[in-house]
Amino acid sequence: MPATQLYSFGKIYELLFSHNSIEPTMPEVLRHLGKLLRVSRVSLVLKNSDPAHNGGFAANQSWTVSTHNGQTSNIQQYEFPLPNAEMKNWEDAFSEGRSVEVNKIDLALDAQRGFTKQGIHTLIAIPMLFDNKLLGFLQLDECQDANRAWSEEETMQYNKWATLIAAALNSIEPEHPSPGFTNCYQQILESLSQGVLILNLQLEVVYVNQAFLDMIDYGEKGDMLGKSIYTFAHNFEIEKFNFLILPHVIANGSWKGEMPLHRNDGFSLPAIFNFLLMKKLQGESQNIVVLVEDVSNQKVADKQQKVFHDLAQRLTNPLTMKDAGKIIAESAYALFRHHSFAIDFVYDSEKLLTGIYAEDTLPGDELPREMPTKSHPIEEIINKDVFAGNAKLVNRKAEPMKSEFFSFGEKTRLSRSLMFAPIRFEHKIVGMIYVQSYTPYRYNADDLNVFRSLADHAGSTMMRIQAEEVLNKEKKLYHEVIDQQTEMICRVKPEGTLVFVNEAFARLNGEPRSALIGRNILSYVDSEAIEIFNEALAYLRPENPVFFAEHPLRTYTGKMVWISWTLLALFNEQGEIVELQAVGKDITGRKAAEDALLESKKRFEVLSQATFEAIFISENGICFEQNKTAEMIFGYSKNEAIGRPCTDWIAEQDRERVNQYLLTDYDQPYEVLAQRKDGSTFLAEIRGRTLDYRGVKVRIKALRDISRLKAAEDKIRASLREKEILLSEIHHRVKNNMQAISSLLNLQAEQFEDSTYASLFKESRDRIKSMALIHDRLYHAEDFSGINISTYIATLARYLFRSYGISSDKIALQMHVANVELSLEKAIPCGLIINELLSNAIKYAFPGERRGKIRISMQMKSEKDVELIVSNDGQSLPESFDIHNTKTLGLHLVSLLVLDQLRGTIEVDGKNGASFLIHFSAKS
Repeated sequence: MPATQLYSFGKIYELLFSHNSIEPTMPEVLRHLGKLLRVSRVSLVLKNSDPAHNGGFAANQSWTVSTHNGQTSNIQQYEFPLPNAEMKNWEDAFSEGRSVEVNKIDLALDAQRGFTKQGIHTLIAIPMLFDNKLLGFLQLDECQDANRAWSEEETMQYNKWATLIAAALNSIEPEHPSPGFTNCYQQILESLSQGVLILNLQLEVVYVNQAFLDMIDYGEKGDMLGKSIYTFAHNFEIEKFNFLILPHVIANGSWKGEMPLHRNDGFSLPAIFNFLLMKKLQGESQNIVVLVEDVSNQKVADKQQKVFHDLAQRLTNPLTMKDAGKIIAESAYALFRHHSFAIDFVYDSEKLLTGIYAEDTLPGDELPREMPTKSHPIEEIINKDVFAGNAKLVNRKAEPMKSEFFSFGEKTRLSRSLMFAPIRFEHKIVGMIYVQSYTPYRYNADDLNVFRSLADHAGSTMMRIQAEEVLNKEKKLYHEVIDQQTEMICRVKPEGTLVFVNEAFARLNGEPRSALIGRNILSYVDSEAIEIFNEALAYLRPENPVFFAEHPLRTYTGKMVWISWTLLALFNEQGEIVELQAVGKDITGRKAAEDALLESKKRFEVLSQATFEAIFISENGICFEQNKTAEMIFGYSKNEAIGRPCTDWIAEQDRERVNQYLLTDYDQPYEVLAQRKDGSTFLAEIRGRTLDYRGVKVRIKALRDISRLKAAEDKIRASLREKEILLSEIHHRVKNNMQAISSLLNLQAEQFEDSTYASLFKESRDRIKSMALIHDRLYHAEDFSGINISTYIATLARYLFRSYGISSDKIALQMHVANVELSLEKAIPCGLIINELLSNAIKYAFPGERRGKIRISMQMKSEKDVELIVSNDGQSLPESFDIHNTKTLGLHLVSLLVLDQLRGTIEVDGKNGASFLIHFSAKS
């Protein structure tokens, strides 16, 4: 209870029982009662003898005092809030000892008007009974809070006050109270949280409540009653009581002030003392009432606020974990220094780090100190509660055993009360702090809340320290990364002052970073750079915070480079630029490449405009570029062409095919029917390629008009066909002429009886036949440029075997001839050679009944070299045989044909038969 309420309580007691007449003091009683009970209005109404009016209550014997924010107004005339019939119901309830509660909302409309007139939301009326006799009622009104409900605890308190006032109204003096009064009086005093001590004029204790006994840690109430105040001199500052307080109370009736209240366990509590001198009805002094309020909680709260404020200030500075532990331990010492205690600050779950403070240990020891290696006696509490996230309070009623608590070195301290609180770090329990009292003082829930706050500070500090460590590492890494960048990075104020530059920026400017920071960048750059800087300041806004620019820059070495700048503006709350962060990249190489590309593009445009082919560039089948030739051929201007599908230049019947080629990246030339803007068509050839242009797939197509070319080709083809027909006819006629000559030779041979002459004519016939076969093959061939020699050799061999009447049983023919194509110039001499060698073998290699085989082989030994072998296993050739000097017409002819016509070589092997190996070129 605050001091003002203590004063009101004492004043009410004095007004009720220290005057001859109570009625003049009743308004003052109600004023103090209104302050105590915190209601809008307090009324006291007495009973009269006429039950016909307002239930027997007298308005002229009533008092009403309004209160507002703890202030009281003058006395007012009481008005009955309800009609007479309702008030009669109140009297019935009061007679039964019941209070009455009325809420405006629950009333009928007529009754609500009375409440509205007086501004009442809800009220409670308490009967004043003395020895079961109704003396009146006490009414409490609530005019501000429409939802106020009267609790059971409040109603009990109001009943006690009503009973006390009823006792005073019945003019009962305090020294001879009735049993009812005494019981009520004591109930009120015992219900107070303040200590109450009543002394008689001999300074002997006539009453003490339990609250006072608890304050001084005293035993039974009966042990104090009747004893002199000096028996308890150790509980007061007795000299101050004798020489200051007591004379002041006797002279002035009261004394109020703060002084310590000493407990029996040795502790002292700060307390507010209120001494009141009570008087009899006749006016003489009777008792001294001492009201005591323990203000240690307020003192502790103020102290805690200061400690936590200082703690927050100290923890804002950069700290290590060790420094933070020491600061938190010192704060705990400041909070609990009126105790003897120890504190452990733990931030490593594997190693307890301890700082011990007791009555004989002041802050300042180096922290942390290692905890004793002795096993922890409260390990179970730590595991089950603290590291499960719960703060723990342990109070022991019995005297603790020595083995229950910590031992620090040679010294063992016993404690009755301990507190533990977990330290949370990133949602994990990483340690604890604990404190233990070695005095009889036992910690309470408030102490635990304070200690939990201390643990929260420890956890948040650890998080901040770790975050700072991470941030410092990131800052270091950030600066290392920034300095390793090839791009120039700087931060500059709007007026041009550099506040940061990296190494790349410093290198380009040829000065150390320290010389550049603080320098105005506008003081040494050229006018173009200044113009760009001012343009950026004019452009940048909170909605457009980024600016891009490119410009040439001359370095300190005189080299001209191109720089691309990206500027990011930072703004304050008013939208003003406070800083520019710039990143510059050397794009000299890119600029050179762009210039080269531009030059290449110009050359391409010149070449594309000079070509006679229409060139189109498209993406996804849509044209976005064409050359001048395309405009001339098709009639579409460049603006008309851009955005059109490429198939618009193709006749309807070919569009589907062209579209497929576009989609499949077809890269072979193909012919289409093209269509001009005017609808006319022409035959065209298209060649296309798909390229990657700046990350986009584009199609480049070249189209040329092949109408004239096709017409010329048709004309040439017709002429060629005509010549082929004529040539075929020539070969046919040559073959026929040779056939006629062969027939004539055959007829002439038949005229000779001499076989020698006949044989000569027959050999000539066979030679002509070999040439006629060539022309016959050409006559039936589609291509006159060459003849397949393999089929020709087979036909010639069969003819000669028939001509000489040779059976395959006597001479076997083996042929291994590849598909060799020979021109007419090569085929005729080759045929004559085979004819001579084969005829010679048939006639001379196998005389009489001798059997054997003839082998003919022709293969390509390379892309142009031909190998021809004609051999037999018949009679061997003479050792002196030389084909180049032979007198035999046929073999001499072979030598001439190989050397002069085929321009080849011939090798002869005459052992084990005869073998002729001939090499020549297939090309003419």
